[in-house]
Amino acid sequence: MISLKDEFKGGEVPYVLDVGDGIYVESAMPAPVADEVARRAKDVRESGRDGFGLMVDGKMMFPAEMFLDDEAPKPERKRKPAAGGQRCRR
Repeated sequence: MISLKDEFKGGEVPYVLDVGDGIYVESAMPAPVADEVARRAKDVRESGRDGFGLMVDGKMMFPAEMFLDDEAPKPERKRKPAAGGQRCRR
């Protein structure tokens, strides 16, 4: 799942819509709408278009740098053992 980065959640997000037959329309939408479109997307991939590198559901392209991939591998957390190596009792 992808989502809009926090620093972009207050404004508008530009997008390009593929309307078919090689026709593309460029516009902007409110950030909460773009975030919801991205979260509900069934297919997200690279578009190869300059400035709009993120393709959502095969029709809509967004600037890739405005979004986070929530499913990207996260660094593994390292936990320290309890002090003294004993369990606490209450």
